[in-house]
Amino acid sequence: SHIFTDTNIPSLDKDLVTAQNEVDHINSRIKELKNQVGYGDDSTDFGPGGELYALREECLEMSSGKYTYHLCMFQKAKQTESGRGGGVDLGKWDGMSFDQETGQRVMKWKGGSKCWNGPMRSATVFVTCGIETKLVSAEEPNICEYEFRLESHIACDDIFRKIHGL
Repeated sequence: SHIFTDTNIPSLDKDLVTAQNEVDHINSRIKELKNQVGYGDDSTDFGPGGELYALREECLEMSSGKYTYHLCMFQKAKQTESGRGGGVDLGKWDGMSFDQETGQRVMKWKGGSKCWNGPMRSATVFVTCGIETKLVSAEEPNICEYEFRLESHIACDDIFRKIHGL
């Protein structure tokens, strides 16, 4: 019997390994880029459709009375008092929830400085549709639990249009 031998097989095997490595590298790069823009499996949650990507480096500020509030996306929140340095820690970014029916977006910061007579400070931001991204109100409805209203284009979506008949 005749045994068939092809001298090209080792070369073809090497080409196959090289091509597989190249595909793996490209897939890895695609995953890395998706994570950077908020669409990957391991990405920071940039919200439905990735709308928070545009705000990823934003720090929003608002003065209310003698205090100024600083809310930094994906970072921390703090409260400063006019004429004083430092500030009080209101918490670290804890994500954004999204209600599919109402379109309500709620951002959270948790685990801030402990109140002497209450819980650890936290901040909750309710997002509504607006032309520019800006904080429009600040309240402290419960001891050391702060609530803000934020207007932003990110909330001007199809659900908002449907609810308001636009």
